[in-house]
Amino acid sequence: MESVRVDMGPFDHNTDSGSLHQHRRGRRGRLNVYSKNYNVSCNFIKLETISIYGKTTVQDVLDLLAKRGRQRYKFTKEGKGAGYWCTVVVKDWEGMGLVSPGSWEKARDVVTRAAETGEGEMMMMAAEGEFWDGEWVDEDELELGT
Repeated sequence: MESVRVDMGPFDHNTDSGSLHQHRRGRRGRLNVYSKNYNVSCNFIKLETISIYGKTTVQDVLDLLAKRGRQRYKFTKEGKGAGYWCTVVVKDWEGMGLVSPGSWEKARDVVTRAAETGEGEMMMMAAEGEFWDGEWVDEDELELGT
């Protein structure tokens, strides 16, 4: 069975890599879309199944993310906030009728439990990054005059 993974992760736009380049106000997120030859990764942090209604294509999902500006996300300075991004996206999908009622609460509870019971990386899972409009401005570069 094949699947598609949509992932928001911290991104260093100066090196075009996934390294965690530090920005004073947080790290820019990068929306990645992967085709996988399996259903569930063995590297997941927490797993919760949320069913999508009807015949929804990958393009439909990407269009919905773009419509709400969810591809423009800034992680915390520490590079945390993936769980928060997921809960916001699920809430959007629930509001649009794409997923079943209660999906957002289920996602929020998973992130909250992970943050409360986990250690290290898990404790920061619920940290809130922020969404922005417009172009990304690197204040560090502005201060250096480059």
